[in-house]
Amino acid sequence: MITFAFILLFLLIAFVIYDSYTSYRTNKVLDRLNVGFKSEEQEDVSLWDGASDLLQLEAIRRLLYSSALSRKFDLLIRRSFVKYSFIQVVSTTLITSFIVATAAYFFTKDPIAFIGVIFAVPALVWFVFEFLAAKQQKRNDDQLSSMVTSMLTTMRAGGTPIQALQATVKNAANPMRDSIAQVMNNLQIGRTPNVVWKEWSDFWGTKNTKLLATGIRLKWEAGGQMTTILEHILESIEFNKRVELRVSTLTAQSKMSAWVLSSLPFALFALQYFYRADLINAMLGNSSGKSMLIYAAVSTIVGFFWLQKLAKLKS
Repeated sequence: MITFAFILLFLLIAFVIYDSYTSYRTNKVLDRLNVGFKSEEQEDVSLWDGASDLLQLEAIRRLLYSSALSRKFDLLIRRSFVKYSFIQVVSTTLITSFIVATAAYFFTKDPIAFIGVIFAVPALVWFVFEFLAAKQQKRNDDQLSSMVTSMLTTMRAGGTPIQALQATVKNAANPMRDSIAQVMNNLQIGRTPNVVWKEWSDFWGTKNTKLLATGIRLKWEAGGQMTTILEHILESIEFNKRVELRVSTLTAQSKMSAWVLSSLPFALFALQYFYRADLINAMLGNSSGKSMLIYAAVSTIVGFFWLQKLAKLKS
C-alpha cells in the first residue's frame, strides 16, 4: 500500500511539472508572436554564461511562475511582507510536508495518513499566507486615509506630487511606507507613472487602492489640480471604511462561531483525557485510533480557515 502511495505522489508531482513546462512553452511562443522574431536575444558570449548555466535559477523561477497557482502564491508571499522568497517558501513547504507525512505514516502505519498530510500541509501553509496577506491588506487600507491627507497637505502648501509621496515615505508606517517607497524607486528610474501605479494597485488588489491609483493616474497623465480629485477619493475611502465597519459587525458572529467550532474538538479531547485517560491511551496505542486523531486534527485546522474564509464578505 505504501508503494501505491509513493507512486501516486510521484505521478502528481510529474503532472505538475509537465503542466508548468507546457504552459511555459506556450507563453514563450505567444511572446515571440507578439514581439516578433527580430527581437530575439543576441547570442553574444558573456563572461556570466558559465555562472548562468551552472545555477539555472532564472529558468527554475520562470518554470515555477508559469502556473497561475504559483503566481497567486507568490503574490500572497510578497503581500505578506515575510522575509522569505517564493522558492524558499515552496521548497521548505515541500520538505516539511514530506517529513511530517513520513512521521505520520510511521506513527499510524497507514498510507492514507501519508497522503492526507502531503496535501494538508501545503493547504495549511496556503491558508496561513492568505491570512497574513489579508491582514497586511487591511493595514494598508487603514493607512490610505492618512496617506491622502498627507498628500493634500503637502500639495496645498505648494509641493509637487513627488514631494507629497516623499513625505508619505518619511512619515507613514509599514506596510504603506515600503510600498510607496517602491513606487518612488520605480518613478525615479524612469518608469511611467501610469504603469507604476497600475502595478501598485494590482499588488494590493483592494477597492480603495484601485480607486486611489486610478485617480492619481488620470491626473498625472492629463494634468490639472490633483488636490480636487484627491479630496473626492478621500471622501470615498472614508465612506468605504464606514461600510466595512458595518459589514465587520454583521459577520462578527460567524467569525466567533468559527473559533468556537474549531476549539470544541480540542477541548473535548482535553476533558476526555482528564476524566478517562485510559480511553485516550487506548486510542494512542492503536493504529486506527492514531489515524482517527490525525484526521480529526487536520480536518479541524483546515475547517477553521475555511470557515474564516466563508465569513469574509467580498464586494
